[in-house]
Amino acid sequence: MAQSQLNSEDILPLLQKLLSSQSGVMSSIKVKQPPALDTNSANLAETWRRWKNSYDTYYRLCDGDMLPESRRIALLLNAFGDSATNIYYSMEWNDADDQMQHDAVLRRFEDRCLPRRHPLVDRHIFYDANRSSNESTISFVDSLWVLVKYCEFKDPQEM
Repeated sequence: MAQSQLNSEDILPLLQKLLSSQSGVMSSIKVKQPPALDTNSANLAETWRRWKNSYDTYYRLCDGDMLPESRRIALLLNAFGDSATNIYYSMEWNDADDQMQHDAVLRRFEDRCLPRRHPLVDRHIFYDANRSSNESTISFVDSLWVLVKYCEFKDPQEM
């Protein structure tokens, strides 16, 4: 049985066909949009962190880095939902160009949603935490782990 040999002229069309079929598969995947950002959340900082993680995944799956800036802003506003989009349009911008820069808009929302941390206040909240009568021990410990990450303890023995 004779072996067929491929030369470089034969390989290039095969590679192009393979790459186009791969991108066709990826473009047919249905990407789940993150839930709207709840700007009225009682714990806006945690809501923002979770939303941002979900949005970052969505952005990567949509190849956001490959989009022109206007499409990146449209993608972000669409993912924000009505409440956050209304806030976006009501914000005052020192530099009008920042309003149309994806990363600048994300920074503004992060500044708005994440309060400046004060470790002493956070430690007070941590030390003052009490388990409610209807709260499971596991749930209480989980909430303590959330609180302790803002306390900036250098050594676990400090707790």
